Amino acid sequence: MKNKLRKVLSIMLALITVLCLAPMVNKADATISWPTLSSSNYCEFKATGTIYAYCNSACTKRGTSYPYKEYSSASIAFDDIVKIYQITAKYIKVSYPTSGHSSGYKEAYIKTSSLFSSVTAPTAKFNANCSSGNANVYRSAGTSYYYGYVENNDTVYACGTSGSYTRVIYSAKSSSYPNRSYKFGYLKTTDYNRIAKSDSSGSGSSCSCTTLPHTQYKTTSALNLRDGHSASANWLVTIPKGTV
Repeated sequence: MKNKLRKVLSIMLALITVLCLAPMVNKADATISWPTLSSSNYCEFKATGTIYAYCNSACTKRGTSYPYKEYSSASIAFDDIVKIYQITAKYIKVSYPTSGHSSGYKEAYIKTSSLFSSVTAPTAKFNANCSSGNANVYRSAGTSYYYGYVENNDTVYACGTSGSYTRVIYSAKSSSYPNRSYKFGYLKTTDYNRIAKSDSSGSGSSCSCTTLPHTQYKTTSALNLRDGHSASANWLVTIPKGTV
């Protein structure tokens, strides 16, 4: 009887361990969503080269989506200030200057790969810990084109790497630009690692796990617990109907 009781307790302990670990999943298996953007809540970047513009979300026809016009020379030019209204795994909806920076904007689609290479979803999201200093952001990898900085508690999305730099989307709210919520740029990966070690609350944003809601189950009939996978295995204990 004592041996049977020990076996029951061992199995129950194993079940409790499994249930405690079950809600934890690796972030590699959990997709992080792109930030929700719109014309009144956009992300800004400054073009570092020519980017082809398309009039359709499939990015198969060059042109602009608003006003709708198909033409083969449609493109974003170097130094254009571009507003991102939506990011998906395949395309990015943008607004860009028609000519120069003061004569209006057109809307179009660009390929997600034109900004993020092969990355189709953020690889990490955290609140920056800048206790040892703000982190400078640059327009492109390996250049000195300063584009702002990440400060303490800014929301940061990592979007892959390029050489010794990490692509990021980061908080960039400003009274001068009330509709701008984020900017896109590059951090030196050494700075990225420094501010990503833990968030400002000290909870550790580098943790590779995220917690899912616990699920409770209730037995609808008596359940026999046995010491094997077969119904003919030795009976250990019966779990009563209605047990949660």
